[in-house]
Amino acid sequence: MIKLSNVSKVYPNGTKALSDVSVTIPDGDFVFIIGPNGAGKTTLTKLLLGEEKPTTGKIEVNGYDLGKIKKRKIPYFRRTLGFVFQDHRLFPNMTVFDNVAFAMHVIGEPNKLIKQRVWRFLKYVNLENQAYHYPNQLSGGEQRRVALARALVNNPSIVIADEPTSNSDPIMSVEMMELLKKVNDVGKTVIVISHDIKMVKYYNKRVLTLNDGYLADDHKKAGDEDEV
Repeated sequence: MIKLSNVSKVYPNGTKALSDVSVTIPDGDFVFIIGPNGAGKTTLTKLLLGEEKPTTGKIEVNGYDLGKIKKRKIPYFRRTLGFVFQDHRLFPNMTVFDNVAFAMHVIGEPNKLIKQRVWRFLKYVNLENQAYHYPNQLSGGEQRRVALARALVNNPSIVIADEPTSNSDPIMSVEMMELLKKVNDVGKTVIVISHDIKMVKYYNKRVLTLNDGYLADDHKKAGDEDEV
């Protein structure tokens, strides 16, 4: 579960990025976070990843209090999360297989398990035939799917995708969103930061709207209006 209670973030230069944000995201939810540039989306993402700490308020993610978490515990916390970067951040000198495997090598998993899980998730994102290609041999959509496989390989309970449909044609956008929906269908919490309003409306999921650092709206999907 993710719970933000009266969270504000003020940077040292005086910029107030978030103001008194309170929201709860239950396990297994699918949530879009939208808003204009400067609305606070990036800051909220950094807070959820433990890259920044709130100035005031409390953030709880998967049982961790991110305002008080010790540095030595942050790597353990981050294993419960999978993050898909907007710019993919693949290693150009590594094959697709090794890019995905890297996430498991970092935490010291045995080679046999790494091999099994990497092949499993390359098949999941339909890239097993590109396993020994390098990132520069892939399309943008394929690179994004590699990033998703890497985010999933350690079996996180929460997956956060930053602008997963940006700079994609409609077919690739739908393909990526269907994969994220598939991830959610097996019980994982999925959070998508997006500017793609058409895609947000099409998928009819919960939508959190940030504006000028405030939570301007928390819109439940159709049919859930009576849920608390």
